[in-house]
Amino acid sequence: MQQSLQKQEEPKPVSSYKPRAIALAEQAKAHRITDDVTRAMAIEIRSQLKICEKQLDSARLFHVKPLKEIIETQYEAPAREVKAIIKDGLTASDAEITRDHREQERKAEEARLAAAAEERRQRQEAERRAKEEAAQRARLAAEKARQEAEEAGFTEAETKGYAAAVQQEEEAKPIEAMAPAPVLPAIAPPAKTVRTESGAKATVKKIPDFEVVDLVALVTAWPGAVEVKRGYVLGLYSKGVSVEGVRFFPRDSVSG
Repeated sequence: MQQSLQKQEEPKPVSSYKPRAIALAEQAKAHRITDDVTRAMAIEIRSQLKICEKQLDSARLFHVKPLKEIIETQYEAPAREVKAIIKDGLTASDAEITRDHREQERKAEEARLAAAAEERRQRQEAERRAKEEAAQRARLAAEKARQEAEEAGFTEAETKGYAAAVQQEEEAKPIEAMAPAPVLPAIAPPAKTVRTESGAKATVKKIPDFEVVDLVALVTAWPGAVEVKRGYVLGLYSKGVSVEGVRFFPRDSVSG
């Protein structure tokens, strides 16, 4: 009873088991069974090796367990807590950077559409002016032809016919409108990577993602879909393979 209440004796240092382990291992390597006695000796050597192993493990756990507890309580647990806080901050930061990037993309797209509309307007205006100028040249050419016909003594009918023919010939010429200068958008698309003066950077890029929109269609087309890994589905998408019941879309991802 008193022995059971006594404090457990501290095991030997782990390294102290090495000489005995070497000696037993050498015995095991050199021993040969030739009769009942040597057979019993072989079993005894093996038993001693197992006992040595058990004692070693016990000593190792005795010394390592307190260290593991210290590592867990003083380092691992606090680190997990801080990492959770960092992750929460990164999630918020990435969400805001993504929102800002999308807003810049929206404004840039609006500017691009506005620039394209202005370029179309200028082109249409240039074409309208070119048509008016061509019509004016045709009228002037017809008037000149009429005067020349009258001076040449043409009859009134001949003069009208000649002037009309000249005007038609002038109007049939292709109209060449001067192309307007390209209209550049007022806002450029946002840069994929933004760097600060301190050297910090954040890169926003679009990566493929997907969602299941029709589970029945997916399972029908892919009976093993429940076990299919996410990377496998995205790999099919990158190869242009159609996957029933799945909608693919680009998703903004922040790195850096």
